[in-house]
Amino acid sequence: NMGRNDGVDYRAKLAAEFPQAEFISVEGQPEVLEQHIGDADAIIGDLPARLFAQATRVRWVQTTGAGANGVTYPAIRDSDVIATSAIGVHVASVPEQMLAMMFAFARRVPEQILNQHGPHRFYWPTGMFEVEGQTMGILGLGKIGTSLAHKAKGLGMRVTGWRRTEKPAEPGLLDHQFAPDDLHG
Repeated sequence: NMGRNDGVDYRAKLAAEFPQAEFISVEGQPEVLEQHIGDADAIIGDLPARLFAQATRVRWVQTTGAGANGVTYPAIRDSDVIATSAIGVHVASVPEQMLAMMFAFARRVPEQILNQHGPHRFYWPTGMFEVEGQTMGILGLGKIGTSLAHKAKGLGMRVTGWRRTEKPAEPGLLDHQFAPDDLHG
């Protein structure tokens, strides 16, 4: 699974750099993964638990996400397969996406775009608000959550956060940090 929205053909780039290896992209085609899983030595993406028994040659799974949720099931943990994550790769892109969605919501951007093409071209939607002075709550203060907190503070927001451990966030980053037990499941 090497698909990204940046227009780069990563399968072709890897194939050019490592001509001795065969790279197969299964982006959006789970049946292709099922067809080739028995021949794969490594996987970029997740290895679904339901296919693990068929992945007899796999020795390495490189997830494309910051977490390793797609490769933490018991069968893979108890095997010799090495599972690695892309921690740190999304430190800019995920917070930027969150801020884009937040601004779209606060400024009612989808409605404004629709209005540009209709009879209410110059209509400003009601219910818009400023993000400055608002409170952002962040569940998880790893690299991505901390990056988002910095950006939100730069926008003049109050920031509260929760993390799994008692380790405090860096000084001045949060207006309030919740303890691990404060999150009720």
